[in-house]
Amino acid sequence: MNPVQEWKKLQNSSFLYKAVKLDQEESYWKKYAVNYDIRRHQGKGIEEELQIVLNLLTEDMSVLEIGAGTGIFTKHIAKKVKRVTVVEPSPSMIRVMKDNLEQKGIKNVRIIQSNWEEAEVGLHDMVLAAGCLYVFYDIDTALAKMIKKAKKLFVLTHGINGCGNIYKEAAELTGMEPVLSGPDYVHLYNVLCHMGIYANVNIIRSTGDIIYEDMDHAVNIWTERMGLIPLKEDKIQMLRGYLESRMKLLKSGRFSLGSYERINSTIWYAFNDSNSGEA
Repeated sequence: MNPVQEWKKLQNSSFLYKAVKLDQEESYWKKYAVNYDIRRHQGKGIEEELQIVLNLLTEDMSVLEIGAGTGIFTKHIAKKVKRVTVVEPSPSMIRVMKDNLEQKGIKNVRIIQSNWEEAEVGLHDMVLAAGCLYVFYDIDTALAKMIKKAKKLFVLTHGINGCGNIYKEAAELTGMEPVLSGPDYVHLYNVLCHMGIYANVNIIRSTGDIIYEDMDHAVNIWTERMGLIPLKEDKIQMLRGYLESRMKLLKSGRFSLGSYERINSTIWYAFNDSNSGEA
């Protein structure tokens, strides 16, 4: 099995990709995009990822950012470069991103609401896809389009979901098969090598909290991820009891399932000469 086929096989059993197939996750972001910046796994991991990206930039660059979400990376990148183009499919995420950029007084960001596969964009000095690779099934096609649009640099961030033990415990409790979160950064790197791209890799180990707005938020997310829809009320109640036993109430009023280890990767490739893609 080649790396592209392996990626697709893992996506077929991924709870993350299942949510993407349903409605591009918009039913989720419509409720929770406003608090995504707070809930995003903050700390060493994302800070180091961001710093690696910023170190690759110069002030005369243009950047194309794919799947920018609420602009966690965008607001920092825009301060350092000439212009940024964002491709983001979620209208809910875009609304929050616009507010975030406006609050920072940032005006050099153009936002395109579109799936990456359908987006029409020109060449940029850097193409960045940070934390959004889980949305792609035809990964080689998506990556090939990104590479084609990059004149100087091509940067990806992707990690390993470190809360697998919690899913395993919950599955045992409810009598379900453990759920999978899809391909990790090793699979991504293998796909790139299969495409003839031998990139640099920075590995970052960090810890993060799994944070939810309230108990219903946690139960709804886990119900979907554990495949309990159509509703299986007896198992959902078992799942709620499991989550309640593990949850800690934070000072913010939100709930945490505790810390877990996460492995992040920043994968980047610099073209020796200007990439000869189409404008």
